[in-house]
Amino acid sequence: MSVVRKAQHRDVYEIVRLWVLSGEEEPAALLEPLGEENVNAFFVDTVHRMGDPETRILVSEHDGRIVGFSISSIHRMEYSNRYRMLHEILYVHPDYRNTFGSRELVRQTSKRFGDVPVYSEEIIAGMNADALWKRRGFRPVRVLYQRINDGDKND
Repeated sequence: MSVVRKAQHRDVYEIVRLWVLSGEEEPAALLEPLGEENVNAFFVDTVHRMGDPETRILVSEHDGRIVGFSISSIHRMEYSNRYRMLHEILYVHPDYRNTFGSRELVRQTSKRFGDVPVYSEEIIAGMNADALWKRRGFRPVRVLYQRINDGDKND
């Protein structure tokens, strides 16, 4: 049986495990390379953000095992009273994609934050997720290019 629910502190280790898996599956989707320091920082940040009313962290469970998660936040847009929702990450273990739990996680991720009027939604997605988000009505509006500066090699 699959269920999507708000993440709890006891879920953080599984969320971090899945985040590491997502980076191994599509390294270009991570803004920083995996490493012990970044994994620890992600862990601390996730715990901290669980108490933030402007952040929503959801998990997808299948038979009691966490198989996916999403982290979204809401931000007031500059120069207006409108808000935008930023989906920072959504990851489902490959064995559980295209299941009720994964589809429900995507649906729940896009739900509004209470009474806040969301004007736009944005997602930070890896290249492998392009078709999924286009099917959900998203369109690309900009491209993020990244170069890792490793000393004098890129000057």
